[in-house]
Amino acid sequence: MSLLAPQFLWGLLAIIPLVAAYLLKVRPRKKTTNAWFLWEKILTEKNSSSLFSKMRNIISLLIMLIALILVIFALCQPKFSTEDNRDLIIVIDRSASMNATSDDNTSTSRLAKAKTKAHNLIRSLSPNQRASLATIDKQLNFVTHLSSNALRLHQSIDNIKPSAIPLNQSTLSSISNNSSENHRIIFITDGCTTKNTTPENQKIEFLNIAEDAKPDNLGIIAADIQLTPGDTSAKCMIKIASSLTNTTKAEVELFHSATESVGKLSEFTIKPGTNKPFFFDIPDAIDKPGEWIARILRKDNLEEDNTVTLILRKLPVIPVTIPSGDNYFYQRCIEAFSKSGGSLQIASPDQNSKITVYHGAVPENAAGNIIIFAPTGKSPFWTKLGKEVLVDLAIAENPLHPTLRHSDINQINFPGAKQITPPDNARIIVESEQKIPLIYQINYSNKSVIVVNLNPSQADFFLSPSFPIMIHDAATYLSGHDSQLASIYPTGTILTLTDPKSSNSSPATTISLNSPGTHEYPKKNRPLKVSAATLSETETLLKSSLISSDLKNLATGYPLSFWLIILAITLLTLESILYHRRKAD
Repeated sequence: MSLLAPQFLWGLLAIIPLVAAYLLKVRPRKKTTNAWFLWEKILTEKNSSSLFSKMRNIISLLIMLIALILVIFALCQPKFSTEDNRDLIIVIDRSASMNATSDDNTSTSRLAKAKTKAHNLIRSLSPNQRASLATIDKQLNFVTHLSSNALRLHQSIDNIKPSAIPLNQSTLSSISNNSSENHRIIFITDGCTTKNTTPENQKIEFLNIAEDAKPDNLGIIAADIQLTPGDTSAKCMIKIASSLTNTTKAEVELFHSATESVGKLSEFTIKPGTNKPFFFDIPDAIDKPGEWIARILRKDNLEEDNTVTLILRKLPVIPVTIPSGDNYFYQRCIEAFSKSGGSLQIASPDQNSKITVYHGAVPENAAGNIIIFAPTGKSPFWTKLGKEVLVDLAIAENPLHPTLRHSDINQINFPGAKQITPPDNARIIVESEQKIPLIYQINYSNKSVIVVNLNPSQADFFLSPSFPIMIHDAATYLSGHDSQLASIYPTGTILTLTDPKSSNSSPATTISLNSPGTHEYPKKNRPLKVSAATLSETETLLKSSLISSDLKNLATGYPLSFWLIILAITLLTLESILYHRRKAD
């Protein structure tokens, strides 16, 4: 044990006057009396109890001596020699999972527990030790600079608010790489992270407040809603994760916010971990755009991930040009979208169409972006064209390409496909098992071209739902409308929005989606709505096994000097009781 303020040991000299006050005797004054027989009995009783009185004085003296010594040692700020006295950087995790309640059926959140741990660290600071506070979710934010002002540090901890943004572990690593050897970084967390952190290789010390937690939680980790191309219905998808160790059942409700009409109410079997997506078909959804709310009807540790708000957006109008000639199938396809409220329309002569659908040969002076079916003849969009081949298996080389958004490649056999060699700059989207390109994209002379290596007139492919959907997705992508706002975003997303009707000099609007729910982008005519939710598998599963507490040589709670003062006050209280009893005697 060491003393941080040994100069206060001089206070032990106060023992001398304290002992003197108890040992020095006061000489009584003599006075004459004319009634000795009245005092004789009193003096006899007093002499018989003098030994006991002396013993009480000695006990009282010992109590006062011990109390004095305790106070002096408390002023010296004793510390155990193994304790590290460097300044502390206390980082408190306030990510979405810290909103979860405890597993002991109380309403105490994990963040409240973390703040209690931080208060204990501040109380244990020595007089020459400082601390700095920071919070982390997606970003690291310092709340205070290094300070020894305990009151200010405690107030700053109390003012920390929860966040709905998932934890970004790489942000925490940045402070570890830039930290000094004169500081200790204490990370108070519930351990919900995607990375297995090994404290031996880092400068961060962990305090896991949920190390032994057994969470009971279901949550939505992905969701989407879209109108079905060429139809009046919509399709909704939600993906659920479960922290439970057993399979359970839960009801999921989907309803339109404005009309409060229930679209679906279904019961699903939820397995432990991440489940496969569940799909809802919503009839006549084209007349109900706007906010749709999906929620799990179940109470658990984290209520925030049980509900998501999805924005069902109207399809943009995309004029498409169909050249004269063999265009019957394509005209009927576009007309089907127009009649069902879809986004594709046959361009009129006065419309400025940026999309043209060709069947077979393509003229060299073709303008705008192009979709080509059943390629024939010579063209700059392919270098060699051979005879027809039979496609047994189609493989998506780029499954996330917008052209495949609503298409199931496994259900398309690509009738009329030919041996074709694309240009060197082609981006292969789908190819056959024999490496024959079936769908690819090239950029040529300021135009973007998608080549679909199939003939819709063969094998009645024009009757397949895949045909109009493929045209819709390709046209939407080439027109730039595939980049329209999604139905929902993860919290923490930053969107940069511009008004397409405004001039190029108009400033963009940046929206930070830091809270779940609906956010509005103000426009002159009508507000544009965007929605956010946590949508994080890590936060929903509430797993804390990847991080274990590893604090070393760090005191927490009240310092030793505090308990010495408490003990001294207790002894003084005891002496006060003895003193009043002596007076009563």
